[in-house]
Amino acid sequence: MGSVPLTTLESTMKKKLFIFVILILFALTACDNSLQKATQQVLGKEERSTPTPPPTEEENEAEQSEEEKNTSTCPEADPQPIAVSISEKFDVSYEKVIDWYCDGYIFEDILLALQTSKMSDVEPDTLLEEIKEKTWEEIWDNLGITNPQE
Repeated sequence: MGSVPLTTLESTMKKKLFIFVILILFALTACDNSLQKATQQVLGKEERSTPTPPPTEEENEAEQSEEEKNTSTCPEADPQPIAVSISEKFDVSYEKVIDWYCDGYIFEDILLALQTSKMSDVEPDTLLEEIKEKTWEEIWDNLGITNPQE
């Protein structure tokens, strides 16, 4: 009644499985070839039209004028009330206080530099430069105007 021997069935299944695997490999190879072609096209376009790299930070800074740098940190209020108060208290021009502020110094450091200058005869500009590398405590200790508790 039509029974097929097991070995013939196994053989047929193996053949079908083999054909199926071959078809899958063929499809994967076709996909891989398409992917490689697309990748080469994309890379080829990029190689032909290589974009200019963005400018470095140094190049950006070199392009900015000194005025542009200063106005980015300068106060918007004119006159700036804190700067007016500092200039009046320490008998220094308002413009000088604003120049320091626009150079990136905070009002607290400007005040401390002016007060320390009165106590030590060191120019405020020099003290403001020192604050870039030292703390106020270190500056005062070096000038001998503090008396650290032991």
